[in-house]
Amino acid sequence: MGFFDKLKRVKNYFTGGGAEIEIEFLGESYLHQPFNIKVVVKIGEQEIDCNEVYLVVKNTEHVEVQARTYNSNGQSTSRVFHNAATLYEDRISFAQDVILEANQIYDFEATLHFPPEVVPSFQGINSKLVWTLQAFIDMRGNDPNSELVEFEPLV
Repeated sequence: MGFFDKLKRVKNYFTGGGAEIEIEFLGESYLHQPFNIKVVVKIGEQEIDCNEVYLVVKNTEHVEVQARTYNSNGQSTSRVFHNAATLYEDRISFAQDVILEANQIYDFEATLHFPPEVVPSFQGINSKLVWTLQAFIDMRGNDPNSELVEFEPLV
């Protein structure tokens, strides 16, 4: 291993730049019916010794409320309060304790099926319910991950 290879390995350790991860929907997504997704992992120039390749799916409620207060002179002060709560979360493991070879593309597929009590996406005045997917490679250093993908499953 040359000097520049060692530098790349160190850079990837700190930045998570050793892989690109994308999530694809294989058809429509449904709230109360199974649907399929694919996670595509493109490994860079260095192999990755990873603990796990996994996907996290969440339904999160976000609330934002603006509060206005007035002092004795009639001047107002406005503040915005934010809060979030996870209503549903699941973790799907694709592979554990594997070496992902350099310059390779790996496809991992999963069928997602949610329990009957989950609720659909919603956008209100002060709150919203959002479904998200994000894929990760658990490894030493900074873990590579996909973009956070928001989606609205059909009811």
